[in-house]
Amino acid sequence: MEIEFLLIGVVLGAVIAWFVAKSKFLNKEAISVEEHIKITSQLASKETELHELQSRYSEEKEKDNKFENIAEKILTAQSKALMVDNKTHLQETLNPLKDKITEFQNKAETIHRENLKETTILKEQIGLFSKLNEQMSKDATNLTKALKGETKTQGGWGEMILESVLEKSGLIKNIHFRTQESMTSEGGRRLQPDVIINLPENKHIVIDSKVSLVAYDKFWATENESEKVVLLKEHINSVRNHVKELSKKNYQSLYQINAPDFVLMFIPIEPAYLLALNNDLELWAFAYEYNVIILGPTNLIPTLRLINNLWKTQSQNVNALEIARQSGELYDKFVGFITDLVDIGKKIDSAKENYEEAIKKISTGKGNLLNRVENIKKLGAKSTKAIPSVLLEGSKEVE
Repeated sequence: MEIEFLLIGVVLGAVIAWFVAKSKFLNKEAISVEEHIKITSQLASKETELHELQSRYSEEKEKDNKFENIAEKILTAQSKALMVDNKTHLQETLNPLKDKITEFQNKAETIHRENLKETTILKEQIGLFSKLNEQMSKDATNLTKALKGETKTQGGWGEMILESVLEKSGLIKNIHFRTQESMTSEGGRRLQPDVIINLPENKHIVIDSKVSLVAYDKFWATENESEKVVLLKEHINSVRNHVKELSKKNYQSLYQINAPDFVLMFIPIEPAYLLALNNDLELWAFAYEYNVIILGPTNLIPTLRLINNLWKTQSQNVNALEIARQSGELYDKFVGFITDLVDIGKKIDSAKENYEEAIKKISTGKGNLLNRVENIKKLGAKSTKAIPSVLLEGSKEVE
């Protein structure tokens, strides 16, 4: 740019000088030849300088263009190299990240598939549980309705609970207890106790299950205190009525069983049993006057355990008696065997004495039978057998 300004300055100077010279020339009427030549020479010199400056400007311009081209090429090459380098560096930086992202995506897809699978299974299980719960709710509702509505259904449910408690206490059905056995009273009345428990020594206890649910359920369902008082009284009266009904059956008088003067009344629902007993302090004594003992599951189980222990003790006693009996029989047989052995020994001794006496008779004395028979053989009797040498030696010694 400095060269361009210099050339412009020179050109402007030459032009200005030419105009000045021309002006002077025009303003003068006469000019000398020398001045004209001088001016012409100066002008030619300036033109030469101008041409040189133009030439130099062209060269500088060309150099500038070449420099710009070279600089542009270098810049382009460097830019390309930098781009390649940056691309390589960027790839080296981003490739691990890309791999991690790909790995993460794969894991995410795997987890998603597993979650989807587990969710499907969970939904199926929830659906199954929901159906099961719905069915159980229906069954429970139906059972509740049945227990509240039909006395026979309530009785059957109570008998089922009673039998379950008996078996869990270690007692065996048809051995330690009997259920629903039909019997006849002395007056010809047909009775059917829920359970007859067999005791050792041919004794028995009668248990009858009684369920009181209607007033009890309403008592817990209501929040009205005045209603609770009325329903509690109804529940207690229901239990008292069961006691009276059971007492009228007089199971303990059945001639087919040997039972005490009381029967056990089992209330299978422990809270119902406790609710009545805790709010009627005279209930237990009232029942006892009717020869009835009221029991809930908590009281019945220890009683049944005691009965089970009685049977175990009875079994042990029976086993002990059987062991004593078999031991006596074994001793008697052993004595008989020893006696037989003694008799056999005596007979063996007697046989030995008889044997020795017989041998003595044929092998001793002058002219004994053994020597005479042997002499016959020596005389030429044909025989394939020989008398044992022991007998012959004994015979010689005696002879």
